[in-house]
Amino acid sequence: MALAITRTTTMVLLRLLILCLWLAVFTVSYDSDLDHDVHCLKSIKNSIQDPHNRLLQWDFDGITYKGDICSFWGVDCWSSVGKVMRIDLSNMGLTGKFPADIDSCKSLTSLSLSNNHLTGPIPDDISKKLPFVTILDLSNNSFSGEIPSDLANCSYLNYLYLNDNHFVGQIPPELSLLPRLAIFSVISGNHLSGEVPNFGTSVVVSYTNNQGLCGASTLGSCHNNNGENFITKFTDGFLVGYAVFLAVVVNANIFIHYRKLKRIKKIIKERQRRQSTTR
Repeated sequence: MALAITRTTTMVLLRLLILCLWLAVFTVSYDSDLDHDVHCLKSIKNSIQDPHNRLLQWDFDGITYKGDICSFWGVDCWSSVGKVMRIDLSNMGLTGKFPADIDSCKSLTSLSLSNNHLTGPIPDDISKKLPFVTILDLSNNSFSGEIPSDLANCSYLNYLYLNDNHFVGQIPPELSLLPRLAIFSVISGNHLSGEVPNFGTSVVVSYTNNQGLCGASTLGSCHNNNGENFITKFTDGFLVGYAVFLAVVVNANIFIHYRKLKRIKKIIKERQRRQSTTR
């Protein structure tokens, strides 16, 4: 009888111990996730300028519960676990660069910074900063530089809006390998050139007002553009060369006539000197 009671007591104690360990692990994980998300949002607030104080409501003092940051303006969380899922800071008049530490929001799937005044390049390691992003909207800013080919490693990306910025260079052909991409827009404001990726018919693309692009049905053949560019460059080179040739010929003639004139003057002076000596 005593042995049965002892075994029962041991099992109860063991279960309590397992429960305590589980709660401890859960608490550590919970606090770690909260720290990551808080660091992420703090870095965003600290790395950009907010002249209209739209992020004034982001108050981190006394944050102890995930729900506290999930109530921040422009922040949505996964309801089941309370992790930051979506950040939408569009139309806030923000200035500055792309948030450097946004990778601390480890469960982020959607980021919109559209209709602000943000500048600088997109990070070259964008896929490491946003590994699970499905929507990336950077439109209507002043981002510049080349579109990073690392975007092709954001394998969950569905919607990519880069229109109305100041991007230059070629659109990375690797973007056509994105398996879930549905919309890609670079219309207006950008200064892109070269052949566009072969996205196929499943992707809605917008290239309007990028005169240097070619390859799509709406843009014309790159072969024709290359031919036109060759003719233009050849014509320009010929005109420049011809102008230089004329300048050389004219200067040579002027030099020759100058030498002849100088020689004639010398002969006339020599004759005058002899005549005066004879007299």
